[in-house]
Amino acid sequence: MEEIAGYYFSIEEMLPAAGQGILAVQGRKGEKYLWINEVDHVMTRAAALAERQFVTELEGGCTSPASAYARVQENEIELTGLYYRESDGAYFRGQLKGALGDAQKTGSSWPGRCAQGMEARRDVPRGAGKTERVEKRTNINIPKIW
Repeated sequence: MEEIAGYYFSIEEMLPAAGQGILAVQGRKGEKYLWINEVDHVMTRAAALAERQFVTELEGGCTSPASAYARVQENEIELTGLYYRESDGAYFRGQLKGALGDAQKTGSSWPGRCAQGMEARRDVPRGAGKTERVEKRTNINIPKIW
């Protein structure tokens, strides 16, 4: 798929929704899944916990104006979050670091700083500061299967 992508956004350009791109495995409660430890990835789980906790603390969900991205390096997690407050058009963006074992705590402490007004900004008028972007366009031939 990499040859099809026309452009890769950086985290600075566009922050993804919490959990975006993380693959999860679920099962029924009460069942024994002996193989689950074989597919568990500790760093990915920590990133997911921090991102989800960030959105949860803001009482958000799939359609809320919040996004989060966690990076794990060694025993540290760095959470970048963004929240848009619709009531007055302010938005908050920032980063917070925490211990890998405290992923949920890291996710829950960042929104509190938003509420205190950390890094509050106002909306930028539409069209202001537009940048030109060169795209690579690829024609994709998708065969009909029906």
